[in-house]
Amino acid sequence: MTDAFAEFGIARRPLLDRQAIDVCYHGLAALRHPDRLAGDQSPLTRLNEARRILLSDQARLLHLLHLTYPEAPAANSFSPDFEIFSLVGNLENSTAAFVQKYGQTDSPIAKALLKTEAVALEKAVREAGEKIDALGRIVFSKIQDLDSRWPDVTAEELARVAAESAFFRKWNGSLRKSSVSLLGG
Repeated sequence: MTDAFAEFGIARRPLLDRQAIDVCYHGLAALRHPDRLAGDQSPLTRLNEARRILLSDQARLLHLLHLTYPEAPAANSFSPDFEIFSLVGNLENSTAAFVQKYGQTDSPIAKALLKTEAVALEKAVREAGEKIDALGRIVFSKIQDLDSRWPDVTAEELARVAAESAFFRKWNGSLRKSSVSLLGG
């Protein structure tokens, strides 16, 4: 496994400055471009993979876990909030059903009547998004806490916050997809 932190020449930490990563990336990408290296794509490929890892909280924390605690199992005892889990799943299903129903409706009057349902779904998605945003702020504060105590954190702490970040990212993505579907995208 390539050390993503080493690819960028930066210290291993739970929290990184995204802008600094992007600035560093552009400088390194210019140096590792295949046109400069007689067609060798592997240095740029490694850099791109390292960038993907470092810019994702979940991927970065899991990568840090594997680098710092190579013997630690990836599993942890984190259980997602069932209320939010159910809310997002129900909204995803309701949105998909609504979009299907709307798509099968040809009559302008019937579509107009469905507008009330669309507005209610949009409101529910927006309210769920506010809950997910709050969760995202909590996850970010946990990453900041890990960073402030680095390197004195346990493998379990890294795995748990990585799992929380994964759920936040998944739920956030699901709600964005639902929102876009409701807007007709």
